Amino acid sequence: RRRGASHYLFDPQISGGGFFNWLACHYLDLLLYVTGESVVGVTARADNFGVSDIEVEDGGVAIMDLQCGALATFVGGYWIPRWAGEAHWTIRGSERWVRWDPGREDTGGALDIHGPQPQWYAMEDVYNSPVNDTSGYGGSLGVSLLNDWFDCIEGKVDACRNTAQSMFNTISLIETIYESSKQARRVDCQIG
Repeated sequence: RRRGASHYLFDPQISGGGFFNWLACHYLDLLLYVTGESVVGVTARADNFGVSDIEVEDGGVAIMDLQCGALATFVGGYWIPRWAGEAHWTIRGSERWVRWDPGREDTGGALDIHGPQPQWYAMEDVYNSPVNDTSGYGGSLGVSLLNDWFDCIEGKVDACRNTAQSMFNTISLIETIYESSKQARRVDCQIG
């Protein structure tokens, strides 16, 4: 609704996809980076769930099997109110789960951590990142990203966090999400 259905982002011939290409890519890239794990299976649903009449998906859900045996779940869409955050991911294992909420109010993002303790009492912990008050797109993290690229270009570091391989892995994961949704089944893969 913000951009209108005729915006190039919603033209499959130009953008190749919708929400997963445009916004989910950042969360999926971060998931691969933070976990350091390969995704070995994907079960997904990507479609139009909101009221906008667009030719690409407006959101969806993906369940990703990680090499270590944990499950990562991702839910997001244009139909989630912006003030509630457009997306989040959660990693679930046999001992703990962690939910990344980048849009938590009055924070720069939050990690909710849940796991067992002795005598069946659950451990609950929350890590809140400090509010990012740097102006501009991406705030201080955007500035750090650019500085990382400049340091790599100038030969001050051997490689930056964002590499051609990390971009390829993210695109491969998105394509696997689309394939799983289209086939309405789990798709085996080896990404990351």
